[in-house]
Amino acid sequence: MNYRYTGPVSGLHLPDGGGELVLITGNDYTLPDSGDVQRLQALGFLTPQPAPEKPQKGKTDV
Repeated sequence: MNYRYTGPVSGLHLPDGGGELVLITGNDYTLPDSGDVQRLQALGFLTPQPAPEKPQKGKTDV
């Protein structure tokens, strides 16, 4: 799921050997559903964002 982070610079351990991610305020991140993500969301540091729209094939903006 996509989230926008607003909070102090923080490290987030990703499950399943995904390493660690540094969260910086104002940036958007695609994060797995985990206890750490749920906790940051409950604290108000992560706000769900809509998935980015994929451009349709064959259509161009003019």
